[in-house]
Amino acid sequence: MSAEANSGTVVVGVGNAALSDEAVAGRVVREVARRAPAGVEVIDAGLPGPGILRFIEGRQRAVIVDAIDAGLPAGTVRRFHLDEVVPADAAPAMSLHQGDLLQYLRLAETLGIAPAEMVVVGIQAERLSPGYDLSPRVEEAVAEAADLVLAELAQPA
Repeated sequence: MSAEANSGTVVVGVGNAALSDEAVAGRVVREVARRAPAGVEVIDAGLPGPGILRFIEGRQRAVIVDAIDAGLPAGTVRRFHLDEVVPADAAPAMSLHQGDLLQYLRLAETLGIAPAEMVVVGIQAERLSPGYDLSPRVEEAVAEAADLVLAELAQPA
């Protein structure tokens, strides 16, 4: 896709819909899509792997939504930049439990195709076992996470 086709802001939710709380991003982006400002593209990407690059390439701003493993109470919502994230196999203060996502976002930076502004809104998972229901605390965090994403979108780029 050309940079013109991808200009502006994108919200990308990533996660595995069949692993309980890992599905939280999909729920958050559906809520964001209902209330997003005009001109913001909202994508439920599932498990995009390297495909995440095509969603963020050429954008001015990207907000990535994902479940996190940061040792916080379940359902805690956090906003952070990539420089605050360490790989899942390191001794993390915070990690995106899906290490490949971090690698792909860092690759976008290396290739010079990352948005000028890229933030992550993470929701602390409680349960990552097979299943389609969110744990109660993570379910309660969906509205808070959507509100945080929308607040981020309200900030000037």
